[in-house]
Amino acid sequence: MLLATSSAALAASGDLANVQVSKVSGTVTVTNEDGTVVYKGSDDADAIEAAMKAIDSGVISFQKGEYNIDRTLRLKSDITFIGEEGVVFDCISSPGFTTGTGGYSSSTIPVASNANSGTTQIKLSSVSGLNVGNYIKISDDFTVSYEGRSYKNGELAKIVAIDGSTVTIDSPLYDSYTTSRNAKVREISMLENIRFENIDFVGKGMGTSSTAIYFYATKNVTFSNCGIEDFGTRAISLFDCLDCTVENSTFKRIFKDGTGYGIAITNACDNIVIKNNSFLEKGRHYIAVVSSRGGVTTDGFTRHVDVLDNIFRDCADEAVNSHPTSSPIFRVIGNEFYDSRKGVELARTDSIVKDNKFYRCKNALVTLSTGNHVIENNYFNGNRISIIPHATSNIIRNNVFDNGGYIMPELNAVIENNIFKNYSGYIIYASGSSSSNLQNIEITNNVCEDPLTMAMKLSYAKNVSLSNNNLRGHLEFSRCNDVQIDGNRINSPASSGIKVINARGEHTITDNEIKADSVGISLENTGTSLIKNEIIIGRNAIDAPKAYSNDDYSSVVVEEGAPEIPLWGVQDSRLREASPDTVYNDARYLDLGGRDGVGGYRDLVIFDLSEYEDAELIENATLSLFWYCPDGRERPEDTIVEIYRPEAWNPDYVTWNSRDLNTPWVNAGGDWYDRNNASQGSIPYATITIKGSDVPDNSYHELDVTELVKEYVGGEYENTGFLMKARTESGNYVAFYSSDCGITESIPKLDVELKPEPVVHVLNNLQDSRLREGTPDTVFNDVRYLDLGGREGVGGYRDLFMFDLSELDDAESIESAALSLFWYYPAGIERPEDTIVEIYRPEAWNPDYVTWNSRDLNTPWVNAGGDWYDRNNASQGSTPYATITINGSDFPDNSYHELDVTELVKEYVGGEYENTGFLIKASTESENYIAFCSSEYEDKNQRPVLAILEKA
Repeated sequence: MLLATSSAALAASGDLANVQVSKVSGTVTVTNEDGTVVYKGSDDADAIEAAMKAIDSGVISFQKGEYNIDRTLRLKSDITFIGEEGVVFDCISSPGFTTGTGGYSSSTIPVASNANSGTTQIKLSSVSGLNVGNYIKISDDFTVSYEGRSYKNGELAKIVAIDGSTVTIDSPLYDSYTTSRNAKVREISMLENIRFENIDFVGKGMGTSSTAIYFYATKNVTFSNCGIEDFGTRAISLFDCLDCTVENSTFKRIFKDGTGYGIAITNACDNIVIKNNSFLEKGRHYIAVVSSRGGVTTDGFTRHVDVLDNIFRDCADEAVNSHPTSSPIFRVIGNEFYDSRKGVELARTDSIVKDNKFYRCKNALVTLSTGNHVIENNYFNGNRISIIPHATSNIIRNNVFDNGGYIMPELNAVIENNIFKNYSGYIIYASGSSSSNLQNIEITNNVCEDPLTMAMKLSYAKNVSLSNNNLRGHLEFSRCNDVQIDGNRINSPASSGIKVINARGEHTITDNEIKADSVGISLENTGTSLIKNEIIIGRNAIDAPKAYSNDDYSSVVVEEGAPEIPLWGVQDSRLREASPDTVYNDARYLDLGGRDGVGGYRDLVIFDLSEYEDAELIENATLSLFWYCPDGRERPEDTIVEIYRPEAWNPDYVTWNSRDLNTPWVNAGGDWYDRNNASQGSIPYATITIKGSDVPDNSYHELDVTELVKEYVGGEYENTGFLMKARTESGNYVAFYSSDCGITESIPKLDVELKPEPVVHVLNNLQDSRLREGTPDTVFNDVRYLDLGGREGVGGYRDLFMFDLSELDDAESIESAALSLFWYYPAGIERPEDTIVEIYRPEAWNPDYVTWNSRDLNTPWVNAGGDWYDRNNASQGSTPYATITINGSDFPDNSYHELDVTELVKEYVGGEYENTGFLIKASTESENYIAFCSSEYEDKNQRPVLAILEKA
């Protein structure tokens, strides 16, 4: 008879146990399906081996308990391990389980003629020993080099027919294999149908050389609803495996320097699915595709890997990774990545990366080497760099980038239909060199919602197309060639809208709408000779004190005229009672009032308000309409123009009768709300009167729509725009120009005036010196770096800064003060200890003479290394004015790190203390050395900065 099991997992799976294992008071009992006890004793590993021997195939169920795996257990085909809740396998040995490598033939058979990609037939020199149903691996001497080693190509196939010396395989070859490269096949005996379910695996600990399960040459592996934690080398290793699934499991603490793989996919694996798992704590690589030098044979590259709907947290390297010695097709879909050094890094692959969420990763997504990648519908939040696309081809589309993390394109990148919001830095940034491969970049239909100092910067780029983007922040193209900037809306809070520096080839800048504080388009030359490359500037609408500036460019062609595209930000439609089902969304005018025998006219206008986030910052909002018709004629009645809030409408289908396709207005002529939120109410948000005795003046007429705009921006109502109508509609027809009039100077405008922004002082005028314990009497006031922390055998390092604060005279007006230091060293090296950076108020010091021992000529410090006061005014106190922690496991990120020094700056400016600057030191000074750029650093954009924000 078959024994029932209490395992909830077993019942849910629908399987019945052939063998049952239980452990009570240290005694393990194994019972077969006939109820016969086949093992009873104290050795858990012996018990599991006995359970496997008791059946040729079937299910082994484990009752609650901890089972010690003190030696490696050899798996076999057609075996399922299922545990009830609370089953733990304590893997004292490593690996705990393996399929072994006995299935690999030691001999190979040469391929007799080339086997091309896509074929299912392979001609061999012999078929001796091969049979239908056998698996083979085909490979040749094609190699990929990585880290000083070469890895051979290869793939697995199943023989479905043999005709003479030709074998037919079950699916077409991925690659071609040639006799000139010594193509050959090797027979591999595949194990099949191994499953683990509802079992917790516990290893020997992070940092140990430990693996839970090593699958060699296995087909149809399922690892489901398990927990796996505290392994060093690998949790699950798949080597030459087919059709494997890891699902609904939890991985924690899989870490060892240099290895540390949650799931390692190695050699010629194919169709690997990893879904609905949680990778939660301290991983190195949670999922990695690698080509191993170990094992019986190393011929082969992984092919298809699906990573679906998993959660990844706290990964020290790449959460999902493929080495350049693999060539899988990756699908990374529906996952969440948190706080990892890299979320995904794919090399030498093709991939689809979509519907994922990346939070607070240093690099969210990196593509390397060859490969074609589609990156779409992802959400990136708080990452340092969101995407580094360095592969053959990258399409980056329909993603949302929130709160930081720029794209760093390289070769063949299409960046389209993305949204960037809550940003303060670049959205796209790539700085190449004269020898770099930064080219073929297409940036189209993207929207940046936030005002940025610089939205985009490309250096040494070639063949760049930037079109139909809505960007807030200026664009910089430095030493670029073949750049086309066409049809964009650029609203820059900086001095320039578009800046071209040292052009190395043709630039075309046409049909853009540009707003800037000083210059719309700035051509700059930092060299000593004329730049002769052609710059074409045509038909741009520029709102700036100066449209263009030219610094030594000799071939600039400026074509005047309005842009050939409609300006961004406004859509409008007219409603005509006499033709109630006609759509008028491209007429050159907007009209209202009424005509006898015709009826009424009304209009709908909507502006893009996405650039405004805080309704409280809006001072005024003015809708301006250009009156031009009826030309030279009075009207019998005054036209009282009124503004209301309409129901949502679709400009492609809106008419007098309908607001959308097959969606009529409740009230013909439009449904609206007045300022009291009354449906079809009569208290307008804004009104002006155009007297019947007045004739069109071909000028703008303004309506104050501040209240309604603030309601939209504040989120009180969805932005549905403005419904414009006359209070009465008889004998008072007037017309204004629409957004389709073709006259840039006459289209409807919405001018939003913001309250004054706080004043920001960026201070660069400083003196700095480093103090070095190892050379305590040496003055270091002109070196290019400032360093702190400690080194074994050398001692401590500290630094002194002093900024000129004389332009500040009111401490109470200071909102904040931030000291920014650019961290660049030691490059690519971890440190044994964290570096806790601290700021104190030093005693007065002289930069010409200050050293570790002395603060001035012949004036020693009382305490070698510097005398200071903490924020409690305690001499040599330990409560710093500001502090940040740089983890020892972090690498220098070549970016600024900020310390909040508001309190100390206010004390200096308010006269509470003499300005003696900042003493910067590490909380401890041992094996935690780091270095920042000093005021002497050659790149002025990386020197220390003190930014002071004053209250508005």
